[in-house]
Amino acid sequence: MVVSECTSVPVVLEQRVFELFVEISVLGMVGSSLCWQKGFQQRYFVLDGRSLAYYRSPAEMAQGCRGSLNLLDAKIETTPGNNIIIQPGGTRRTGQVFHLRAKSDQERQSWIDTLQLAKQMAGNLRQAHRKQQRRSSSLAVFDAPAKDSAMPLSDRDDESSESADKHEIRQDNASTAVLKEITAAGGNNSESLLSTADDNDNDDDDGSDDFFSDEESMEVYKTGRPNRLDTQGLRQIITRHDARFEECLQHENMQGMAETWRAMQSKVLDFLDDADRRLQLWEHILHKNEQQRKDLEAAVESLAHDNRKLERGAEMAAKMGLVLDDTKLEEDDEIRSRQDDDDEFFDAASDLSPQSSPGPTPNELVGHSYQGKPFVFRTAIPFKPNKRVSLWKIMKDCIGKDLSKIPMPVNFNEPISFTQRLSEDLEYSELLDKAVRCTSSQQRLAYVAAFTISSFSSGADRTGKPFNPLLGETFELDRFQTKGWRVLLEQASRNWVSHHPPIAAFHAESQDWVFWQEFSMDSKFRGKYLEIIPTGVSHLVFKKTGDHYTWTKVHTTVHNIILGKLWMENNGLMEIVNHKHGDKCTLEYLRASFFSNNDLHSVRGNIKDSSGNVHFTLEGKWHTLITISTPDAPEDKVVIWQRTPPITNFDKMYGFTRMAIESNELSPYEAGCAMTDSRYRPDKNLMEIGDWDMANRVKHLLEEGQRHRRREYDRLKQRWVPMWFEPRADPIHANRKTFQYKGGYWEAKSQARFGQFPLVDVYDIRPVESKDTEAAVRAREAMTLNDHSQPLTSDNEDK
Repeated sequence: MVVSECTSVPVVLEQRVFELFVEISVLGMVGSSLCWQKGFQQRYFVLDGRSLAYYRSPAEMAQGCRGSLNLLDAKIETTPGNNIIIQPGGTRRTGQVFHLRAKSDQERQSWIDTLQLAKQMAGNLRQAHRKQQRRSSSLAVFDAPAKDSAMPLSDRDDESSESADKHEIRQDNASTAVLKEITAAGGNNSESLLSTADDNDNDDDDGSDDFFSDEESMEVYKTGRPNRLDTQGLRQIITRHDARFEECLQHENMQGMAETWRAMQSKVLDFLDDADRRLQLWEHILHKNEQQRKDLEAAVESLAHDNRKLERGAEMAAKMGLVLDDTKLEEDDEIRSRQDDDDEFFDAASDLSPQSSPGPTPNELVGHSYQGKPFVFRTAIPFKPNKRVSLWKIMKDCIGKDLSKIPMPVNFNEPISFTQRLSEDLEYSELLDKAVRCTSSQQRLAYVAAFTISSFSSGADRTGKPFNPLLGETFELDRFQTKGWRVLLEQASRNWVSHHPPIAAFHAESQDWVFWQEFSMDSKFRGKYLEIIPTGVSHLVFKKTGDHYTWTKVHTTVHNIILGKLWMENNGLMEIVNHKHGDKCTLEYLRASFFSNNDLHSVRGNIKDSSGNVHFTLEGKWHTLITISTPDAPEDKVVIWQRTPPITNFDKMYGFTRMAIESNELSPYEAGCAMTDSRYRPDKNLMEIGDWDMANRVKHLLEEGQRHRRREYDRLKQRWVPMWFEPRADPIHANRKTFQYKGGYWEAKSQARFGQFPLVDVYDIRPVESKDTEAAVRAREAMTLNDHSQPLTSDNEDK
């Protein structure tokens, strides 16, 4: 469809000189309905003088453009994200608004320079036209030549026998010829100035002489230098007419000589003005080249500094025996938005630009696979609504009630289950892949220590409480095809109702390592803060070397529970032991100091062998990066782990990392998972889409359903047992039993045999749905909100 006159056209640029292909993302307005179109589309832009126009393709140029914008009075702005906004100028400011987005800062700057040059050229031409009009009016006497003005001076010299009056007329004609020849000596610039006019003139003339012609600016743009002045031609004209002055003197024709001299003087002054302008232009070019040279020198110096730093780091890493390359399978980083060559689109008004979008786009919220390509995970969730809850009101409503039956509102939660939150320990699993390739046990322990530190980083910007899992709730995360591992978690229990506090059994496995843990915790409320004390033990085994590591997580403290802004810190000692070789790593997580924030988020420790000799020292911040050094050269530090930068708008999405956003999406990798999977939990899914009130009602029904199942177990005198984990003797502490994976889950999934197992439907609320029938209906609808496991087809791709 044809683009309307008043539109907002966001585009992405690919650099060309004056013809360029761009991609257009548009909003649509049809009648009163708003149409959000998907993705970016390829478009063809042409910058012609001061006009910037766009077409659907080069073949469409013969049919006319879809929109254009006059750069003369346009306002060119930059915004974050390599964006350029071009708005129409003038007092009415009507027309299109172009939103351009470059691929990099360098490309954006290049396009800004190009557009500003085109705008300056248009302004210069307008000033030149005005000045030429003033000069033409003042020299009008020379612009009305006689019939023989085109005759060469040498021919007219033969008519010296004419009368004085005819000679004076002939001298006037000669002065006009001098005018034209001197004008021609200035090059093509003067002609272009005489023939160029500005049709959209609404700026006041400042009378400035600092302008350059269209040809001058174009020459500078193409070659980097202006045209040369034709000084030799000016000398020839002066020499040629020197004889005419002598002839005027001999005939005592002072008036003709004076007029010819004034014409000569005017044009010589114009020539000198032109020379001054060119001098200024050369000075500008020289200054720009000097600045570019300085920038290049600074860039080269910075690159050399970084290169020296990398070389030094590589030398130190090689000396320490650390692994430099990363062979983990990277997740597919292809473009999220599809390119549709056959789409029809509508443009929206300027005030509906993407900058005012209330939240993520549909492509960001929904993962998809198409055209046989790997699945692309979603990159965002709906923004957190601005809802507040009064803690005092909740405490008031709890008076006289059974605390075990009081549902806490979801306002204190984040839309993720505790089983999902625990799986985020594997966000930096590549550290384990590096560890298995190290040659010494101390080097392997260094990477294992960095891995344990990295598990805390996902909670650095998150203060929301995960949903307590229902008894029997499971969660699988299959990243075997993309990262080489998969993990299964199940809510376990040593008695019936034990989801307060949660006890989660965890088992992850790759081709090179096995990682399992039983995570449980105690919590203590101390007035101003809440202290969380983990009690479970984590185990890690490397299959090739047989190294077996164990550790227990440190305490986590959440501050300002009652008043103020919530913030958290980790503190305490963590001891990581390699039970095969006797190596030990002791890490100290420091508390924030009352007098200084230097210790906030800080962690430090060392790695010792079985004899107590220190091999490596670790230090840094558990939410940003960790460095490693040796006792022999403590100043030579190498970054062993660094946190991935937060995603865009993470603060509006509960502080989630990319892994957290992906974990609540049912992808083709998890298709066919057990019906007890956390992704099917309806109250959590409703909270994610912003329906907190209904999420609270559904949460209450789920907890009532769990209490109903408990009463049924008591009535039948049965005991609930986990489906995929069982208590076994701890391989390190024989007198202690921990939940360990007993197998069968992945086989049942691959063979679609879950129906052969006595799985309990933990989301079954039918026995209690009469308490809130509307919430029961919404709960069943919400269970599959995030099911994106089916590949897109040609029919549903455009929906």
